[in-house]
Amino acid sequence: MNRTITLVSLLTSMILALAGTPAYAALGGPSGIVIPYAGKLELDGALVTGTVDFEFGVAPDAEGTAPVDCVFTRSNIPVTNGEFAVSIDIPVAKESCVKGNDVHLVVRVARSGTALVLLGKQRVPPVVAAATSGKGDFAVTGALSAASAAVTGALTANTAAVTGALSAGATTITGDLAVSGRTSVGLTSKSCSNTTVCACDGAGFVAIAGGPICSSGGRKVTASLPFLGGWYAECDQQAANTINMLCARLGP
Repeated sequence: MNRTITLVSLLTSMILALAGTPAYAALGGPSGIVIPYAGKLELDGALVTGTVDFEFGVAPDAEGTAPVDCVFTRSNIPVTNGEFAVSIDIPVAKESCVKGNDVHLVVRVARSGTALVLLGKQRVPPVVAAATSGKGDFAVTGALSAASAAVTGALTANTAAVTGALSAGATTITGDLAVSGRTSVGLTSKSCSNTTVCACDGAGFVAIAGGPICSSGGRKVTASLPFLGGWYAECDQQAANTINMLCARLGP
């Protein structure tokens, strides 16, 4: 009988409230979705200090009950002067518990070997962006500014300002592209021997730099200039010993 009374006391006296900022569902990734949760725990009017087991049931609405496969347990969470913080890790296989739902948390706690005690249901405010998992599309219709951005798929932007490195599999710029550093597209080097003309390889490639190396004997460069997607060079009106070039792909 005394134990039953103790459990009832726990049920009616435990209070859990958000401490300051609300909990938000983080953007999903290859490992799933994370909901950070912070709160304050009291027992019989006193702030709890110790380790507590928490159980979070993710329900789709304020009235519904959390499905069995949408219950996530965090054990041995340290609580100091009533304050605690946990991360509710939702794996990819159970993201359906959160995605597309008005998420509510059914919170229970266990302490000193007692049974789980219901603390009520609290709504998780939605974030600006929808939760996603794995790789997806990232489209920028305004301005994108990045010190370093690596894009393995498609990058679409009206205005993109890149101060560092930008690497993209496919890039479509519908507005302005401002690059404060060096921009190179398909750079390749080419070297030709004993000739006056050296051409870049591949369609769309043009010579953007280069020059001849004259053989010994005091020969001088008498011509060095771009020529039909390559480089024309002479040493005293004769073929250069070597023509070195830097080619870039500027077209399709």
